[in-house]
Amino acid sequence: MAEKNLNSDETHKNTYAAKTFSVMRNLVMIAQLGLNIAVPLLICILGANFLHVKFGVGSWIVVIGIILGIVLAFMQFAYFIKDALKQTKDKDGGNQSAE
Repeated sequence: MAEKNLNSDETHKNTYAAKTFSVMRNLVMIAQLGLNIAVPLLICILGANFLHVKFGVGSWIVVIGIILGIVLAFMQFAYFIKDALKQTKDKDGGNQSAE
């Protein structure tokens, strides 16, 4: 009887650990998604502003930097979603029933 309670406690701990790991993994993925979107946009805008200030290039370069940053951020978003879907598919073993 004591073994049954011990196994039940271990199962509960394993379930709790799996849920905690899942939550942490999701939080990391959300943070990574935010960085994947923000960093290219920020680098392009700051680079364009540097060119505008340092070399006296017209303000049109800042507009190009913003557009380029948005395009690169969208590309990073698409790659991130593609990888996340692949990981989910691999985790499920590729078994998805058609309902």
